[in-house]
Amino acid sequence: MSDPGSIPLSLDTELRLHPQRLSLGKTELLTDAITLPFTDIEGKLNAYAINSSEAERRQLTANMKSYLGRLNANPLIPISFRLKVLNRFEQELNLFDGEMTAAVLNAHKIAIDMVQSEARKESRYYAPLVEMVGNSVELAVKILQLTLEQYRATPVIATRQFFELARLGLDVAASLDEQLKPKAQLLITAICRHELLRAIDFFSKTVEQQHMITREMEYHINKLQAHYCPQQTQLPASAGITCLLTNMSRPNDPPKFMQEIHGSLPFDALIIPVDSLIQRLNTAVTHIDSLHENRDQQRNELHTEEAMLTTQIGGHAMLDALTTHPQRQQRSNCPNTHVIFEWASTKSFLATVQNRPQQSDTNSSDLQWRLIDSETSGICVERLNSDEKLTDVVGSLVGISWFPDSDQPKIGFVRWIKLSRSGEQRLGIELFRIPVKVVQASIESGSEAMNAKRSWPLLIAPDQGSLTAWFPENRVYRNMVFAIRNGDENIHFKIREIMESGPNYCKCTIVRARTSGSES
Repeated sequence: MSDPGSIPLSLDTELRLHPQRLSLGKTELLTDAITLPFTDIEGKLNAYAINSSEAERRQLTANMKSYLGRLNANPLIPISFRLKVLNRFEQELNLFDGEMTAAVLNAHKIAIDMVQSEARKESRYYAPLVEMVGNSVELAVKILQLTLEQYRATPVIATRQFFELARLGLDVAASLDEQLKPKAQLLITAICRHELLRAIDFFSKTVEQQHMITREMEYHINKLQAHYCPQQTQLPASAGITCLLTNMSRPNDPPKFMQEIHGSLPFDALIIPVDSLIQRLNTAVTHIDSLHENRDQQRNELHTEEAMLTTQIGGHAMLDALTTHPQRQQRSNCPNTHVIFEWASTKSFLATVQNRPQQSDTNSSDLQWRLIDSETSGICVERLNSDEKLTDVVGSLVGISWFPDSDQPKIGFVRWIKLSRSGEQRLGIELFRIPVKVVQASIESGSEAMNAKRSWPLLIAPDQGSLTAWFPENRVYRNMVFAIRNGDENIHFKIREIMESGPNYCKCTIVRARTSGSES
């Protein structure tokens, strides 16, 4: 094990730790004034899990913040009790807001300082220190995943804390004896998981797709290594040909995919070699794509549809993060342009042939989204301080009304969403520019009343001998027969293939169906 004086055990910002059996601090400071309020809060937390309200949530969070302030007021309170409190609080991540996260991170600084002080004197504290930092990074990963599921930007303070954790942990892990290397590997894996999560575009994925990505990631993450490279130092040979590079001076920037970095860097960096990861992902995705094209091979290998979809969604998302993308063009100036969205897809389809909403609908600022960027393929819009928080609209089809009136498309698809802590909401909309015809369709069930219940407008576009149809719902299936109204006549069609399915629409190829039910 290395000389403890040779490792830079410096940490200037707050840290996250989990409980460790370390006898540091003064036990006599654990008076009733400290322990009883925690017991009271713990009881309220247990009750909150059974029966809760928004008012109780706010009050409980305020009590937890206040108690953390008292705990931090005396740095000599034993580390075992301090970490017991933090461990209990961190079981309630759903109560964490930005202030709560900062309060918890702030509470950990004293604990890490206590352990660092001992580690400078005795190298036997290295292993507990690495384990504590590893657990801290694991919490950072959990908070990051929850943040992404809510389509929120990661707080800068949380990313800075992670950088400090990674810097310290990798420095100390390198000095551990061989028998303690598994502890170091757990830390390294957690660091790689955190940075890969930051690199992937989760804002354009549904929550279900996000879960698929994280499940697929677990098959590959333990093969990765992470290196801390101080500025102006030679990069390690193990950095590989391709890597994820994190500039630790820019916490707002996600890791970048880089190829063939040589020499040194002008900033502190985290480097994760990804040569083998790219190869593994390409192999997995190519294999799954081949199974989709070969039904016989799919039956022989007995893959579940869920497993195939997980590999496909997760693999492509990770490969996209490990690809060089062209720099974004300068933002277009769109002054005084607003849009209003129609979230009911049936009304959105009809809006393509109808006029825009009544003027009274446009007066509500809560409904208006300001256009902040525009190009041929799509637009970016924002809304400030609205009570309505959209978190389940990624992939949805949406109707668009333009103000002032415009010849731009009146339908689009929500491709990404991002919320900020200040209340700002942003959406990325892909504009629907395909020429289509709106027709009325229904499933015939023997009575007019039942037919009306399963009747919709469809968008129809010709496509090389067949037709492409957009349904305003996703409850359709392959070979489903329906009728399109043409004057006084019903023409029967069936769905040949479902090409794309979203939360409130389905894109299919359709062909004529014989009324006898035989194959067309």
